Amino acid sequence: INMDLCTLILANEDENGNPIDNSQRSDVIEFECNGEIFYFDAAYVQAQDNYIASYSRHGINVTLVLIAWAKTYEKSYPAPLLYLDPAENRQTMAFNTSTQRGREYWVAAMEFMANRYSRPGCLVDKFIVNNEIDYTYDWSLLQPNKDANGKYQRVEINTFMEEFARSLRLANMAVKKYNSEAKVLVSLTHNWAMNCYDSYRNTGNTIRLNSYAPRDILDWLLKYEKARGDYNWGLAVHPYPIGTTSSRPTVT
Repeated sequence: INMDLCTLILANEDENGNPIDNSQRSDVIEFECNGEIFYFDAAYVQAQDNYIASYSRHGINVTLVLIAWAKTYEKSYPAPLLYLDPAENRQTMAFNTSTQRGREYWVAAMEFMANRYSRPGCLVDKFIVNNEIDYTYDWSLLQPNKDANGKYQRVEINTFMEEFARSLRLANMAVKKYNSEAKVLVSLTHNWAMNCYDSYRNTGNTIRLNSYAPRDILDWLLKYEKARGDYNWGLAVHPYPIGTTSSRPTVT
């Protein structure tokens, strides 16, 4: 089930940093995290509760896909979670945890979900952080990265992975606080040893330069995150019924 943070969490300040008082609203759910009250859209949460509970009652395990749709973005969404203007995004936005305030919102959202869905009858024990992250240009864009002539430049994988890995590790710490069996997952496409730009034989100036080989992403996590203190993250199964021949999965 998709969990859209653009709809889920509300900002405690506007884009200029001026405080917003959500405490008088009747359409929100309050949740305290690290000494601060955060606010969540009550109608959206109730709708998600109903979905999750209906599956749980039938013994079906539920996984949440944590995304922020550019198409549902409103200024009520916390500005510190943004890397860039939503208009620059194609599908979903990456979660900006590079600042203290961004981290506070991200951890609050993760703890809210883990707390709410760590109960019998409405259980979630797997959380996918963003979607198809190797197709960064479409699903997890940090920045367009154009040169002075307006040509797209590839964002270095170390830059992208440092940002994603931080969000993944923070999510893991947050959900484990409420459920030691909960797991955070990485979503990748059907590509393997080649990035989208190369596997689809793109040429010219295209934002698809901002894509990575899934194998390189996993190798990065195994190398750097393990050295920093390994934890039990996982890989989300993301099968495709068509188009797999174009991904050239056997190329090494």
